[in-house]
Amino acid sequence: MSKRREQPDKGRAPLQSPPPAWQRRVEPWLPALLAVLGLVVYSTGLWGPFVFDDVAAITRNSRVQELWTVLIHVAAGLTLYGLARRTLLMPRLADRYRDSAPWLALAIAALWMVHPLTTEAVTYVVHRGESMAGLCALLVLYCAARGATSPARCWFWYPGAIAAGWIGFGCKEVMIVVPLVLLIYDRVFLAPSWSELAWHRGVLYAALLPPILWLGWLYSPDLQQWVRSKMARPAAVAQAPAPHATTPLKVPGATPQKTGAPTQTPSQARPSLSERPADDGDHKATRWEYFRSQPGVVLHYLRLAVWPDGLCVDYGWPVAKSA
Repeated sequence: MSKRREQPDKGRAPLQSPPPAWQRRVEPWLPALLAVLGLVVYSTGLWGPFVFDDVAAITRNSRVQELWTVLIHVAAGLTLYGLARRTLLMPRLADRYRDSAPWLALAIAALWMVHPLTTEAVTYVVHRGESMAGLCALLVLYCAARGATSPARCWFWYPGAIAAGWIGFGCKEVMIVVPLVLLIYDRVFLAPSWSELAWHRGVLYAALLPPILWLGWLYSPDLQQWVRSKMARPAAVAQAPAPHATTPLKVPGATPQKTGAPTQTPSQARPSLSERPADDGDHKATRWEYFRSQPGVVLHYLRLAVWPDGLCVDYGWPVAKSA
């Protein structure tokens, strides 16, 4: 009798051999290795000189604040490690990267942590707001991923994502892109459909909306002026004297009493984006000039991400003259 050769099942993923014992013993120590790497690389920056805004802004506990920026960056690297590892272990990628997920996550986080392009946010102490916003952005993604993959504890992770988002919005305005990044990440790795995304995490996205509206209010002086004018008009009508009202008696030597809301001086008003000085001298850049200058800036930094040559703390980027 001839033996029939068994044909492999093409629909089934090939069986992978388990990782060696030493690899399983080392994997729990990878986050500690990543933290030590970040502390060693940026330890020399703790004794660097203060430049530009650092001189006026950092007046007390200077070395403590430098250490704080390093710790923020290390915490962001650890958060990125956890996010990358959990992403590689999700159902869409687990069959291929289950055994190598911790090591790939270590490589991703280490490359980002020691990349020369991130040094300005660490060693330029005034830019700690950038580092804190980046840490909060990664925490939003990490907490959302943990909540989606741990339904029993989503009550803990989803509020954590909301808290990280609100704190990040208070640190830096660039957090405005985080809800969109989270939406893309959610649809690609977490939710199989838009309807399921809205059903399971619609409240999360709704909770991240108020800070965006708040930022829109802060940086819309025209809208603020319009709202104040609408609110001040009824008050002015209410304070107007009646037709038959008697005029108050003027006493010689008495100080007249002021009524109504105090007038805001120009120095007290919050400057708009168009009132902030540009990088090329005394010229006041408009919003359109900022907008048309961004493509060149973004392309420049994308090139530096691939080949970080010629880095500078202040590029003196000129305002683009045309789109």
